[in-house]
Amino acid sequence: MRPTSGDPSDDEAVRRDGSSRQPQEQTELLIAYGHDLERLPPTCDLGVKTARLQHWLAQRGIRYPG
Repeated sequence: MRPTSGDPSDDEAVRRDGSSRQPQEQTELLIAYGHDLERLPPTCDLGVKTARLQHWLAQRGIRYPG
């Protein structure tokens, strides 16, 4: 991910929807997320799962509407 100036409009320009990524890149992201997910307490709550994924992707400059 490229560094940003801190200006929200710059951040928006860097972010892309997850669906715009190539299948290989999506797979790599899911594998990396799975490793990080193993460190979190398990949950069955879909809202918590979605929020976790959105937060994890946002840290990488990726928008996920959920």
